[in-house]
Amino acid sequence: MKFVRKIKDESGQAMILTLLCMTCLLGFVGFAVDIGTLLRAKRNLQIAADSAAIAGAAELNYGNMTAAAQAAAAQNGVTIGTNGGTVTVNTPPTYGAYAGKTGGYVEAIVSQNQPTFFMKMFKIASQKVTARAVAWNGAPSNACIYACDRSAAGAMSLQ
Repeated sequence: MKFVRKIKDESGQAMILTLLCMTCLLGFVGFAVDIGTLLRAKRNLQIAADSAAIAGAAELNYGNMTAAAQAAAAQNGVTIGTNGGTVTVNTPPTYGAYAGKTGGYVEAIVSQNQPTFFMKMFKIASQKVTARAVAWNGAPSNACIYACDRSAAGAMSLQ
């Protein structure tokens, strides 16, 4: 009779379910924190890639575009060799919408290893984050300027 009473005793079930649910909830919170920090790192790398591509395109006809792109990326926190940081400059771009296009297109690919916090439990201490940007230093051959009132003084002034 005592055995039947012990089987029907339901005390302690709420605690077990609470522990299981809390484990899952904390796992998802940790995953969200890691993904959030990686997305922030991606945004910062995109800023560095954009500035590197613009600097490379500005130097394309005048000097060393790779050095200019690397300097611009370093100003935005991506130093070559630090945390696996790399800055690759290609002209013409190697892939994407402007792949193979010549005439002033410069592609900058910036990557860096970012540390993780909770993923270390799964033996993932860092994750490589990469950003890519393409800049163009040319002007279209059919460029034009519109002046709204051609009779007004100063509607368009060229120097």
